[in-house]
Amino acid sequence: MNAKLRQDLYRLNVEKEFVDAMVVGVDVCHAGRNSIVGMAATYTPYLTQHFSKVYPQDLHKELIGEKRDAKVLNERIDIMSNFITKALQNYELHNKKLPGRIVVYRDGVGGPAMQKLVLEVELGKMSEAIRSFKSGYAPKILYVFVNKETNARFFEEIGKNVLNPPEGTVVETDLVEFDEKAKLFDFYMIPHHASIATARPVHYIVA
Repeated sequence: MNAKLRQDLYRLNVEKEFVDAMVVGVDVCHAGRNSIVGMAATYTPYLTQHFSKVYPQDLHKELIGEKRDAKVLNERIDIMSNFITKALQNYELHNKKLPGRIVVYRDGVGGPAMQKLVLEVELGKMSEAIRSFKSGYAPKILYVFVNKETNARFFEEIGKNVLNPPEGTVVETDLVEFDEKAKLFDFYMIPHHASIATARPVHYIVA
């Protein structure tokens, strides 16, 4: 009944710094010659209701190498910029104000070449799109790149047993880097309990 009345099914205890935040999730999946770009953005203080859109995108398989990657990325930035504009309009409609913070979780980045392009181009373009929404608008922006396809594996030694680390384990030293010039840092996290085989950590790069 709550869902039909557009009420929350549950609520999160959100830190006061994030009560006026908008959290955006972006993921990309592939089907033949096309990609499907899915996006969602919160618009309530409890981060439990979302404005969402799905966009198809041509992968331009007639092109190869860097030329193809650049064309796909530029088109994807246009799609994401269009979504961000609509998400901000929706947030303002429901709250009579714009979010003071925007956190973007960006999944579906792809291989190393595309990752490099995304870090170099997409981050700046998306920040520009957000700040150009309205004159004088300057929210704090946190951009988080999410990579689930990692080769790293972590183990916990308890006595003579070697086990998967518990869910929620964060690795933020030794294997990670901090790029002071680019203002980037990264960490690994075990996102869920692995009852079979080894747990696969997720790699987060925060800009």
